[in-house]
Amino acid sequence: MSYVLGIDGGTESLRACLFDLQGNLVRHEARAYPTTHPQTAWAEQNPSDWLLCLGEAVRAVCQNVDPEAIKALSIDTTCCTVVALDGNAQPLRPAILWMDMRAAQQARAVSNVDDSALRVNGAGTGQVSAEWMIPKALWLKENEPHVYGAAKTICEYQDYMNFYLTGRMCASINNVSIRWWVLTSTDVRSLFARPDSLTRATRFARSPGTTTPSGVGRSTSSQSWELPTFWTSGPPTS
Repeated sequence: MSYVLGIDGGTESLRACLFDLQGNLVRHEARAYPTTHPQTAWAEQNPSDWLLCLGEAVRAVCQNVDPEAIKALSIDTTCCTVVALDGNAQPLRPAILWMDMRAAQQARAVSNVDDSALRVNGAGTGQVSAEWMIPKALWLKENEPHVYGAAKTICEYQDYMNFYLTGRMCASINNVSIRWWVLTSTDVRSLFARPDSLTRATRFARSPGTTTPSGVGRSTSSQSWELPTFWTSGPPTS
């Protein structure tokens, strides 16, 4: 018998579900991870807890299942949960959860940047959310410069899990276009003219395997897609 495995990294727990090829749920497991609140309106999680729960949930749901019988795996997570990684892809601090509002001041600063990339937010008039990665990265730059300076990669929960599972750093095209303000329709170039406190998205990686990048109806089996993968604290490169 063949199966597909679905993994969902949520706000409070990670869930793993095993389905047969007709879409019937065969088994389900969940493992909870803690959230800490160091200050009012702050929320953090330890990325090592995500990995621990991933291993426990997947092992439990796949118990007595031949690994060769699992034909595909799909994973999703919360968006806007921000992770700062060093050069060895190790977290430098707890992840800043999507619901964390510490970057409200930085979000207002981004909203005031007159740049056409912001047109995706209410045709340029919409409010930039403190939940999003760019304001949170800016908060790190301004409030934890030792972390920002040591970070080679600032990414999201989804990117971190993709990297853990595949060894390749790759971002969702939905996130980079809508919440990171990167134009993906013309040469995958950044349009966001940020304040001096952030540099351009400078690193690129092909999406893992031969899957289709999220939001793009085009298969990488015929053409390799290069997507912006993260924002760095170093100088921009061409």
